[in-house]
Amino acid sequence: MELIAAILASILVIGLAIVLAGAAWKVFLAIAARSIDSVRDRGQVDKVVVNHNRLLYLIAQERKRKITEQKYRFTDLNGQTVFLTVAEQKIFKTECIISLGLALVKPFTKAEVRNHWRKNVINWHPDQGGDVEQWLVRLRAYEALMLMNE
Repeated sequence: MELIAAILASILVIGLAIVLAGAAWKVFLAIAARSIDSVRDRGQVDKVVVNHNRLLYLIAQERKRKITEQKYRFTDLNGQTVFLTVAEQKIFKTECIISLGLALVKPFTKAEVRNHWRKNVINWHPDQGGDVEQWLVRLRAYEALMLMNE
């Protein structure tokens, strides 16, 4: 009788262990499902962040393109109104610097161009014996450089 009671007790313990193991397995699966969902959610967030960053990059590229393609109004050295892109302005700036007699060895600040203009304006002016055409070319070059350096 004791043997049967011991066997029944063992079977009961084993059954209880199986039930507890099943419950533990269900808890484990529930926790795993939640963590998988959170990983999926994080993956979705990562995709959204990547797409957002990509869109920000594309917007910045479009702004740069618009700035470089945007045309600005100037009066050229012949007195004609022209519309220049940023790249064309660099060439026009070089022409203006050469017409004022400045050296191309370094970039000039607005103050340096103004000082050069003030030193030489008396010699260039038509009332002081200067050529009228050269005066107008230099005046337009000076005005264009002042606009570009703003």
